[in-house]
Amino acid sequence: MKPRLLIAAALATCAGSAVFAQSTATVDVTASVLPVCVFQTLSAPVSFDSIRPDSTEGVTKTVELLYRCTKNMRHKVEVNESATGKTTGALAADGSKETLPVSVKWATAERRGLGFSDNKVLSLELEASIEPDHFRDLAAGDYRGVLLVTVTAE
Repeated sequence: MKPRLLIAAALATCAGSAVFAQSTATVDVTASVLPVCVFQTLSAPVSFDSIRPDSTEGVTKTVELLYRCTKNMRHKVEVNESATGKTTGALAADGSKETLPVSVKWATAERRGLGFSDNKVLSLELEASIEPDHFRDLAAGDYRGVLLVTVTAE
């Protein structure tokens, strides 16, 4: 038994006094968060009720679009390529050359993204209106058109 104990003691002594060489390296890690805005509301109808051409009052409808943007990202809203807070679109009747102008307004205050968490939704309210002078002399029919709303990083 003594030879086994001597060998075990010798191994324990060697293991306790062993010196291991050590080397280190650094690895640079980078990431970029992109400036992004994404509409949550992809399509929102603005449906005016039936308009009487003998009416002396215009008609107005409001629609709300929801979207999210990268946190603190400044951005602008454009409707039909206008960032002024107002623009005009045109509705056309099927089979007719007549058009019905529609005025659109929205707030142009500085906007900053909040992020993409569930509770970080931004709201854009568009107000569309048609003045009585624009529909008094139009032919009866269904008039349709599209507004293009764009959010762009500044």
